[in-house]
Amino acid sequence: MDEPTDGLDPNQKHEVRNLIRELGKNKAIVFSTHILEEVDAACTRAIIIDRGRIVAQRHARRTGPAAGRGVPPRITSCPTR
Repeated sequence: MDEPTDGLDPNQKHEVRNLIRELGKNKAIVFSTHILEEVDAACTRAIIIDRGRIVAQRHARRTGPAAGRGVPPRITSCPTR
């Protein structure tokens, strides 16, 4: 999916994020976005791909004081091959 919540109102965004999380329990869901809030709201893992190569990745941090408060995620760089 490309920008799955683009153009949706807040209630619709919430429903789509819930759907992505629910489907993601049993399947890999791949979507692209440049909005980190979207990643934090819907993902358990984030991978940044540049020109077909994985350049960074992280697991979601949805617990603790930073959850949902706009705190930038910690991204781990991957060595180039």
